[in-house]
Amino acid sequence: MKAARIPQNELMDKIFACFRRFNYWSMRALRTELQQPEAYLRETLDRVAVLARSGRFTGQWSLKDENRIVNYEGSLEAAPDANDSDTGMEDDDDDDEDMKFEDVVS
Repeated sequence: MKAARIPQNELMDKIFACFRRFNYWSMRALRTELQQPEAYLRETLDRVAVLARSGRFTGQWSLKDENRIVNYEGSLEAAPDANDSDTGMEDDDDDDEDMKFEDVVS
């Protein structure tokens, strides 16, 4: 089944709405959410977003700094992939932020 292109300004509005919900999106999740051809979606995303090449969100799209919304209501979590039954959230038991260090004087 082929997806019909919507006008680019309408697609941009929908892309920004997606990024209000989650900061990071995979191409698969965006295609499922927006129902647009991948080449057209990628072309439009290149204007407003960047693809992470390394790090925790490798392979996920996020808005370019100049396009980020100042008052984000979303979270730093990634959108779940379209075929995943999991929520896409990882349980990170790494509580390094809560550790307290003691100064040791010799």
